[in-house]
Order: sequence, then structure tokens, then C-alpha cells
Amino acid sequence: MSTTELFTGYAAHEPRGVLTPFSYTPRPLGEDDVEIAITHCGVCASDVHQVDCSWAKASIFPMIPGHEIVGVVQAVGSKVDTLEVGSRVGVGPQCLCCFSCEQCKRPAEELCTGSPTFTYNSRYPDGSVAYGGYADRIRVHSRFAHPLPDALDSAAAAPLLCAGATTYSPLVEHGVGPGHHVAVVGIGGLGHLAVQFAKALGAEVTCVSSSERKRETCAQLGADHFLISRNPEEMAAAQGSFDFLVSTIHYDGIEWDAYMNLIKPSGTLIMLGLPAGANLTLPSRLLVSRRLRIAGGFLASLPEYTAMLKLCAEKNIVSWVDEMPMSEATTALGLLREGKLKNFRLVLKN
Repeated sequence: MSTTELFTGYAAHEPRGVLTPFSYTPRPLGEDDVEIAITHCGVCASDVHQVDCSWAKASIFPMIPGHEIVGVVQAVGSKVDTLEVGSRVGVGPQCLCCFSCEQCKRPAEELCTGSPTFTYNSRYPDGSVAYGGYADRIRVHSRFAHPLPDALDSAAAAPLLCAGATTYSPLVEHGVGPGHHVAVVGIGGLGHLAVQFAKALGAEVTCVSSSERKRETCAQLGADHFLISRNPEEMAAAQGSFDFLVSTIHYDGIEWDAYMNLIKPSGTLIMLGLPAGANLTLPSRLLVSRRLRIAGGFLASLPEYTAMLKLCAEKNIVSWVDEMPMSEATTALGLLREGKLKNFRLVLKN
């Protein structure tokens, strides 16, 4: 049985709007659902994009953002047997799928073609609005409430639910491991996790950054090498060195020739950054003449979430975070929007 009739969060009511307290009546607790008291919620770049309406998808207002959620189960539906009241869980950007389409059966639930519901700025199959994790509580299907290993700190684990899944899944899908050399471009919220995952999977890792500033940080993350993208001599010397190039950069106007020249013939470019503006323009000559592959990364399947969290607990892979009170959600979005974070990620705490 639910423990409360109203949930309260911080909602934007218009594009780029201030987040103010907003209460709503949640959907009834279904037989497969859990109700979670939220302790932490990461602040993701996609929160900014959706509040600002800078992606093509129309946003639904009022909007409670947040899809890097950690909390404690407060109530369970009648058919839930994998979780119990008191379980510590995490919820990522997806809270429901159809479980019956081809993709769900693979399993690749994040690619559901039936009735996927995302954690916020989305609608359930019945048309009701999904509200996110900048709040005190949330209800989701129990299979999308991922048990968190005891070894993981709640604040540091929160970004794993989106940024972690987004970086881990494509590395595993494409078989990154011993004998491979991986370049990670952009050492930020996604990149600092991509470095840790690639290293944990057994690859040799090079960080590619625009300046010297993050060299020591990259060494602390476990990187083997450091490459300055604005140094023409270093970039020329590294041409054709990498089996995989993981790109987390997401601004418009990137000169892709220099980056794609770093990839070995038959190597793979894994795209994780998602620009707000125009589509990417890639050099077709390099793609064809070197038989390069282009891959994307989008969240993770349910089994991948389990494996990722297990690996994080075993290898001490965590996000580097700063914390702020949940009541300062507007300030948090502003810091991220302006690129003024002191650490790689920001996490709101109740």
C-alpha cells in the first residue's frame, strides 16, 4: 500500500523556467510497481536539454526532471517478489517498456518499439504523465528499479543510472577488452566514466582533451596516456592508433576529420554526445577508405544494468560528484547550463 497520496517535486512550467515546488497525485501503485522514497538524484545534461526544449522532441509541462535516481523502496505491488520495503534501488531514464516486442525480448528494453515510457517528459500507455526524480517520491515498474550493491555510495552511484549505462553498454556490445586501445574524447560527465569502464574491461586507454588541464585527473581515473587535441603534432603522431574512439563531446561545429584520423582501419567510432542543434557531418572519405564503423550508445538493457552495477562495486567505479540540496534544483541546472560545475557531476539530495 502507498504511504502517501501526493508526491512533491520541483517542476519547470515553461521552457527554461524556474523549478518551483509542485505536487501531483501519482498513478495508482500497480501490481508490478514499487514506490520509492528518493534520497538522491543526479543532474544530467539531458535535464537541461529537455527543460530548455533544445531537442526536437516537444517537452511536456509542468515537468519534474531527473532520471538518475537513488532511493529506498517504501511500498511494493502484489506481484513484486524481487524487491521489498527497505531495498535500496536506482532508477534510470526508463521506467516501463512493453516487454513483448522484438527488442524487449532480445533483451534490449531501452530500444522498445511497443510502449516505452521514460522517467519524465514522457507518457504512460494510459496517457498519464511521467514525473521524474527531482522529487520526494516516484513509482516505477519494479524491473526498472535496480538493486544497488552495498559497496556503492548513493550519491556517487546516482549518475551511473544514466551516464554509467550510456557509456558501459556500447563498450560491452562492441567487445571492448584486452588487446584493444580505446580513446575517450571529452573528459566530462560521460567521459570520466567511459575511461573507468574501458580500463576495467581490460583495454589500454588514452584520454583526448583540449588542454593540459585534465592530465593529472585522467591519470587518477586510470588512463594510460593523455593526448591534447589542440596539439597538431600530437594528433598527427597518434593517427591510426585506436581500435575504438568514444566521443562524448556534444557541441556543434566539431571538426571530425582530426578525430576520425585517430581510428585504425576497420575501427569504430562510438557516439555518445548528442548536440542540441544540427546533425553531425562526418568525413565520408575516411569512413569508406578505412572501412570505419559508426555506433551509438543509448542507455542499457536490464541485464546490462545489473552487470554494470556489479562491475562498479567490484572495481570501485563511481562518478565524481558534488552534492546540493534538492531545493536548489534551479541553481543546479543553471550551473550545468553554464558549464560551471566544480566536479564531473552534480547530485541533488533530499
